[in-house]
Amino acid sequence: MLTLTPQQAIELYTVRKMLEGLAARLAIEHANGETLQRMSDYLQKQYEVVRKEDLVSYSRLDYDFHAIVYEASGNRTLQEMLETIKNKMRPIAMHIKPVLSSLYGDHLEILEAFKSKDPDRAEAAFRNHNHQMIAQIKNSLLTDEWKKEGSALGAPVRRPWSLS
Repeated sequence: MLTLTPQQAIELYTVRKMLEGLAARLAIEHANGETLQRMSDYLQKQYEVVRKEDLVSYSRLDYDFHAIVYEASGNRTLQEMLETIKNKMRPIAMHIKPVLSSLYGDHLEILEAFKSKDPDRAEAAFRNHNHQMIAQIKNSLLTDEWKKEGSALGAPVRRPWSLS
């Protein structure tokens, strides 16, 4: 499986940070009770995997949580762009345990922003979420954690079109 370089990952997170902020703003306009319930359900599952420090399960739930927001944006072009970026990021291998609880906290903040229909708060939470990942990538380079086995964000996950 191909892995990203740290620079490629930073570039993807930089673009994602901006697009997710836009997706959050649009999604708040369209979010309904079902959207909020789905987000809440995923956060309950995330709580358990964060508590267990199960990075692979966290990655899958994180992917799905973000997808809820993308879908709720009602903008197919934006959704496709974000899905493409997220799919390119799937092979990222790095140590995220130090920021796992904080990333979960960002998701809680995003849900609260949606509940209060506050697009500025939602956008800020998404930007912070992505900024933390950029900082963690930079930090992992300093501590040589980028390529360490077993410390993965989305540890090798088979892509839907993969045969192996």
